[in-house]
Amino acid sequence: RGITLRQLKLVVTYAERRCHRWHDVAPPERSRTSGQDLTWSTLNLYHLNDWVIRPATKRPGCSMVELLTLRAQLPRWFISHWWGEPIMLFVKCLETHAQFRDLDQDVAFWVCAYANRQHSLEDDISEDPKQTSFYKALALAKFRVLLILDQKTEHNGPGTPFSRIWCAYEESMCLEQAASPLDIVTCSGSEVELITKGLTPQEELSERTTPGAGFKTKASREKGFPVELIEAGLAFDILSAQASEHVDRDRILNSVAGLDVHGQPPEDHEKFRQANRRLRSLFALTFWRCA
Repeated sequence: RGITLRQLKLVVTYAERRCHRWHDVAPPERSRTSGQDLTWSTLNLYHLNDWVIRPATKRPGCSMVELLTLRAQLPRWFISHWWGEPIMLFVKCLETHAQFRDLDQDVAFWVCAYANRQHSLEDDISEDPKQTSFYKALALAKFRVLLILDQKTEHNGPGTPFSRIWCAYEESMCLEQAASPLDIVTCSGSEVELITKGLTPQEELSERTTPGAGFKTKASREKGFPVELIEAGLAFDILSAQASEHVDRDRILNSVAGLDVHGQPPEDHEKFRQANRRLRSLFALTFWRCA
């Protein structure tokens, strides 16, 4: 159930034109902007889920992707991100990544909010993390992951996905897939900063034509990546990661530790320390050329 950029833009255009009529319906304990009017610059995926995705998919009981197309759309890339980032920045990051990775408008990305059936999440999110739609989508995308990071604001960031347990799980799955790319992108001011594993297609062409030119272009492209996001990745701690549903956190931690997913996870475990070391190493290798 991957969503293409072309389809995503249809949904986003609809939301941009109507969001000035909407307000944040989340209760105060779940959102600092509860009850406030929404704008295009503040609209995030939590809001879009409340105002577009869930209402549109309630009667058919399908996912947003299934509402947009009858065709199976296998994801080329899996998107790991935080729902609280502004949608306008999310789309901007995705467009930039597609441009550099030479992906057209009909290449599909797996984005959980659009792929999962929001009115029957129990069918997509089972007790065993490796049986969830998240893991299955990672496998379909051949563990190609684009991690979208947010900048620091008054209340969040920098790098909120580093503190979210589902994002931690998604990145941890990359550890066993050394050949699969982990790309990292963020909006820094008006600019999009992208770090890629390896060279982009255009950089590969430059490298073949003039040895060293491709790597020089890559280094120049990545040098503006925010240092505070690099620091956040290198300070990753799986035990500090949270989830909207506490049971998800327990199950993922137990899965990482190799324990029964139904129990209470231990406060410390060697597998947690191992996961921290390996994920910090993964992020360090990804960030290495721009640090």
